[in-house]
Parts: sequence; structure tokens; C-alpha cells
Amino acid sequence: TGDVKVADPVGDVSVNNTGTGTVLVEGLDEGRTVTSSGNGPVVVMEPAGDLSVANLGSGLVTVVALDDGATLTASGAGNTLVSQPEGDLTVHNEGPGNVGVQGLGDGRTVNASGSAPIGILNPVGDMALHNGSEGPVFVRGLADGASLDVGGAGSTYLTDARGGLLVVNAGS
Repeated sequence: TGDVKVADPVGDVSVNNTGTGTVLVEGLDEGRTVTSSGNGPVVVMEPAGDLSVANLGSGLVTVVALDDGATLTASGAGNTLVSQPEGDLTVHNEGPGNVGVQGLGDGRTVNASGSAPIGILNPVGDMALHNGSEGPVFVRGLADGASLDVGGAGSTYLTDARGGLLVVNAGS
């Protein structure tokens, strides 16, 4: 029931959190995979570069402060959340679980791909989306006066916009 911290692991990490406490993973190297198979929450703090998350359980996996320019590759039935990414990012969701991005900064770009849903929640200001995804991408809560520049052939849905906005659709 208590929290557990995994610091500076060598290699990939597998977590089976069946408790109510959070498993915190810090110091993960570039290109590593976190596999979660439990129903409890897992938080990956400030991974170095690209990261793969295989969420096979029902607990949420949250990735905090993903590096600018990094790629998150997600798979499994469980949901994954990218919180406060440090810049532009690529999200590849193989699913069937959902991937959400929250706290995207002003002027940032998300490159979306994969076959499962991706949600961008309450971006701060203007953003660009290149949607090459087979699954839908949802942009929810775009700020008043913000612009959304959309490209790519994937389906993009804008919901709960907060006031006036500008949408530029260069997609096919």
C-alpha cells in the first residue's frame, strides 16, 4: 500500500503494482521500456530521451517531463499519460489503450502515429499536430485565442475549445 521508488535502473523495467501505492521510476536511460502489468499507478520521472511503455495492466502509467524531441511508443490495453513534456514530441500508440498528453507548452508540435487513440488535453496556447495516425487524435480544451495547425491524413477531433480559436487544416 505504500509508495516504492526505483532509482537509476540498468536496462528495461517491469512493474507489477497490485497495490494502491505508486511505483516511481527515476533515472531511466534512453531507449528503454517500462512494462506495467498491475492495477496500481506507475510514474516514470524525467526519462532520458525516447521511451517505450507496455501497459498490460489496468493501472495508469504516467510519464512526467519527457525530453524535447523524444518519442513515446505505447502498447497494451492500459492507458498512458504524458504529463508536462519538455517540448515537441512524437507519440506512437499501438494500443489498444489510450495515450493522453497534458501540459503541452505554447508553440509545441505533436507528431502522432499508430492505430489507437491519442488525446491532447488542455494545451497551453498554440500548437501544431502532424497526424499520421490510423487511430483518432482528440485535441481537448484548446485555449481561448489559440491556433491549431493540423497536417497529415489522420482523423483529428477538436472538443471543448475555450473561446475563439484558429484552425489551419493542411491535412489530406
